[in-house]
Amino acid sequence: MELLEDIIEEIKSGRLNASNTSNLGIVINEDKPKIKIYYKKNLKNLASIDFQSEINDYNNYFVSLNKVADDDNLNRFTARLVEMSQEQASRLLKSFPLDYFKCDENFDLAINLSKMKVSNTRTDENSISALYYLGFKEKLNKIINLKLYYMTRMYINKTVLQNNNYYFDYLSNQNINPFSKIVQIGFDFCEKTNENIHLVGLDISEKRVKYKMYFTAINSTLSDIITFLSNSIYGVILQNESLANLAKYDQYLNSHISFTGFALCIDNNNELKINLYYEF
Repeated sequence: MELLEDIIEEIKSGRLNASNTSNLGIVINEDKPKIKIYYKKNLKNLASIDFQSEINDYNNYFVSLNKVADDDNLNRFTARLVEMSQEQASRLLKSFPLDYFKCDENFDLAINLSKMKVSNTRTDENSISALYYLGFKEKLNKIINLKLYYMTRMYINKTVLQNNNYYFDYLSNQNINPFSKIVQIGFDFCEKTNENIHLVGLDISEKRVKYKMYFTAINSTLSDIITFLSNSIYGVILQNESLANLAKYDQYLNSHISFTGFALCIDNNNELKINLYYEF
């Protein structure tokens, strides 16, 4: 990750722009805020991929599959998934060769999240799954990390319908302690600001699980969000002295790119992070 000051200079010079960069993400934790850059040029479209797996039809689940440039020993992939039934989503999740995942409570959470309602146009047993995007890391031909993303908005006759009450009620019933903490904070934020929950994410490794909730920032400025979160458990990481300049950076960034939303993150060790997202 890069330092904010360095990235500001890259934008000023024109070396970072809409032709080579899609998004910037500012990561706030107990350390100095840093930026993660999402380069367009690092994505390589793949027609298919071969896994050592229980099933042989992974590629039938992918609308698109990209390989993100990494070193020789570690590869990162992202995949947008086809519209699938809840049964198909469960089959896909069960097929990933991650033994530590399958015997963990987070496996049940991953399955349950895939069953969130995103459409009313099918019967229950064939309902469309909320799981629509995933990422994974492969090291020496072995998958070592899995990222899962779930849609939290409904499509009714091709019209998007926000339904925060349904999703927060569904999420609050999952009863996994670190995850439950951010569900309540997210609900309070949406109630106060009229924003919407946009996605839910799981980031699963052998010894660490990260829980993420993504929110829109249509009606809220960065200052609004920081003020609200300062009165929550995230206040402890927002007291960092290096955040004093964040408003100045945000003002500059917003004159060149758009602040689109943020994510609340907590892991199984209760480590906290806030991710801010800007789009070119």
